[in-house]
Amino acid sequence: MTLPLSSPDAVVLGTNTMDATAAFLQNLGFTETSKTVLSSDAAQALYGLTGEAEQRTYAVRDASGQSLPGRIRLVHTDEEPLEYNAYRTGGHAIDVYCLDQEKGSLLAREGGAEVGETAVFKTAFFTMSGTFCIIPGGGPVVLLSAERRLPSVLDDDPSRLHSQVHSLIWIVPELAPSLEFFAAAGLPETRRNVFGPDPDVAALMALPEPAPFSMALLADAAMTPSRLELLAFDTPDVPLVPDPGRPLRPGQMVLSFSVASLPAARTLLARHGASFGATAAAGDAQAVTGLAPGGIWLELRAR
Repeated sequence: MTLPLSSPDAVVLGTNTMDATAAFLQNLGFTETSKTVLSSDAAQALYGLTGEAEQRTYAVRDASGQSLPGRIRLVHTDEEPLEYNAYRTGGHAIDVYCLDQEKGSLLAREGGAEVGETAVFKTAFFTMSGTFCIIPGGGPVVLLSAERRLPSVLDDDPSRLHSQVHSLIWIVPELAPSLEFFAAAGLPETRRNVFGPDPDVAALMALPEPAPFSMALLADAAMTPSRLELLAFDTPDVPLVPDPGRPLRPGQMVLSFSVASLPAARTLLARHGASFGATAAAGDAQAVTGLAPGGIWLELRAR
């Protein structure tokens, strides 16, 4: 049997400033690929929202004009904004490759983001730099430059400044339960990095203080964007704050997976510990959301 999950196709991001958030993404080279209004029943079933909710999807296109995985799906929400907390479980950051940190930071500021200082992390094997941004609507985006990159649109179009979403950073209380769940669903761990309490790493990850942590990279065999990187702190001294869950708030994220058969995927994932709500029409696709082990809020969307 073919297992249901490949790399996340998209990330759902709540926003209370739809036009401003969209303008920021367009400034990074994303284009709008769909726009719809969720019915009040669908908005409630999928995201715990009251009333109708506008939904727009943004993606990077390749040279032929094809929309690529690594999408961002914006959902309007009038809930109280989720103030960013680097120790909150759930979506920690949306990583986008950037070939020029100075130009990328300037574009981010022009797009209305709160832009931090560029942090640099060096090892004997490679150098990585990143700029942490809080974009309009509250979402955390990191502009990441690396000497060794995973596959992205930049491989075929180096004239671009930014890639699609290359990776989604998700904090979990511990790695094992979530890794077991995703492996059973067809998304295995492909590598793991362990970091000590390094100030440069803390700056790169927007952590208030250096702390040891482990990161597990999950991806399909082709390493298709977006990759999922699960992060768990290796010390009990970090004051973890649980993700508040439903309803979707500005700045809050949901992992979104495209599946061939929604009923089959739902059944298999439930067998491995996920719990789901009601299926609903999300534009031209059927979708369902639920919780996976580790408190991970995920969405399954029929292709």
